[in-house]
Amino acid sequence: MPEVFPLTRSADSPTASLPPRSARRAAPGRAAWEWLALAVVLGLALWLRLAFVRTVDVPNFADPLDYQARGLHFATHFDFRGSSYRAPGYVAFVGLHYWLFGFSDRPIYLTQALLSTVLVLLLYLTARRAFGRGAGLTAGALTAFFPPFVGYAGALFAEVLFLTLTTLGVWLAVEADARLAASPPEASQRLSGWKRSARWAAGSGVALGLAALTRSIVLPLAVLLPLWLAVPYPPGRWGPRPEPAADGRPAGHPAPWQVRLKVGTVAFGAFLAVLLPWTFRNMVVFHRLVPVDTVAGLNLLIGNHPRANGTFSAIDYLDAYQKAVWNPNEAERDKLFRQEAVRYIRSNPGAFLRLTVLRWRAFWAQVTDYIEPLYHWERIPLVGRHGVVVLYQTVLFALGLAGVALSWRHRHALLFGLGALYVALAQSLFYEVPRYRLPAVPFLILLAAYLVSQRPRWWLVPGLALAGVFFFWLVLTRVLIGPLA
Repeated sequence: MPEVFPLTRSADSPTASLPPRSARRAAPGRAAWEWLALAVVLGLALWLRLAFVRTVDVPNFADPLDYQARGLHFATHFDFRGSSYRAPGYVAFVGLHYWLFGFSDRPIYLTQALLSTVLVLLLYLTARRAFGRGAGLTAGALTAFFPPFVGYAGALFAEVLFLTLTTLGVWLAVEADARLAASPPEASQRLSGWKRSARWAAGSGVALGLAALTRSIVLPLAVLLPLWLAVPYPPGRWGPRPEPAADGRPAGHPAPWQVRLKVGTVAFGAFLAVLLPWTFRNMVVFHRLVPVDTVAGLNLLIGNHPRANGTFSAIDYLDAYQKAVWNPNEAERDKLFRQEAVRYIRSNPGAFLRLTVLRWRAFWAQVTDYIEPLYHWERIPLVGRHGVVVLYQTVLFALGLAGVALSWRHRHALLFGLGALYVALAQSLFYEVPRYRLPAVPFLILLAAYLVSQRPRWWLVPGLALAGVFFFWLVLTRVLIGPLA
């Protein structure tokens, strides 16, 4: 496998303190150790996931049971029952497995174990491109041993497929941005450089489109990434500088904003090309604009009604729910749910603010996942014990939050920080369950890797001090919110 050198130097390159020639002499040895370490991390990740999913023998219930029923229908009829209650991506994923392997969930779990291992590789590649070798291996190791990434591989939930597609989109966008940051200085060569960046950007848009068809929460991220590609912020004096070529030629110049705008437009156009056929289908079926699914209104109402407590709570006692649930038009029904939730929020702004703060705090501090005992996560080798799960998540979130606080120092870290904060803010408007925060975890892993690979090294001192403060805040918040955690 050819070595890929980071396109960053100075404060962001692991070889910043070495002369270029010395760095080049040492590179082959470091590369051999890097690939060996990566192979060990990937091997352990695959072993953890396969060892666990082979033990899963839990009958499907609730959401997994619904995915199973819809997947069986897709395997038989290759359609979605005229419904958009579930986004089509994971339904088709489950249905194709039933069609290929028969009515058994085991092949799905095995595929998800492989995808969860691919997620390790993608986060390694993203962190390596953004922050350097050490950060890449740190991100890969954190992902490999993160217990929920192992546990959700053995259940019929869309999380593993969704996270892999989303992370693929982020990695491809970071690769496109790296090529823009090192565009050739000669104007005659900038066109070919733009085309290379555009290919990566188009791949990012396609991956994010597929992710949106799996879970609609990614929709704002699919707008953020093209904007990030188009806007050269932070300025060059804060962000990474291109590294000189191996033969000593000067580095390229950052791409002008017109080129960045083109690349961002390509990414967004590719995203729309994947998403719009499904949106058009929904307009034909429901006679309303439904970008992906018809569940947002219901989830907003579950989180905002007189008996809401910050997490999932029953709403069948509401007269508005009883009236809306019989509406045959799925999109109209979801609109009625949303209207009832908005009516409650406007009538009770104080209660909504209290619930939002509670959900925000629970997003970061909550560790009680209801599927953990049901799916026997204690069978996960090495990291399956509940105490290990709690400690691992608390340390990771503390490091990630400290990375968010320092993300202004680096262009890629700023993107990851915005991604993590978006997921947290979005879920704070609905209701909190642990799996709903999983889309933020890849960003937090990247930020944790950024924190521990800070250059110059003295930045590690305030970074770890911040992580300690956040660790104390997470533990204290968990005590204060009580049973919700």
